Amino acid sequence: MGKLVNLRHLDIRGTPVKDMPVQISKLENLQTLSDFVVSSVQDVGLKIADMGKYT
Repeated sequence: MGKLVNLRHLDIRGTPVKDMPVQISKLENLQTLSDFVVSSVQDVGLKIADMGKYT
């Protein structure tokens, strides 16, 4: 996912995503993200605080 640096819109509704991949923070041109999935497992996946400019 980190190689999709030109991706602007990401719709993950209806997908079986259980946590946000850390690589999503490398999507430099991302403008919209349909959902942010919070993992039920501590220290797994991307945290909201790690989203930087997207929050």
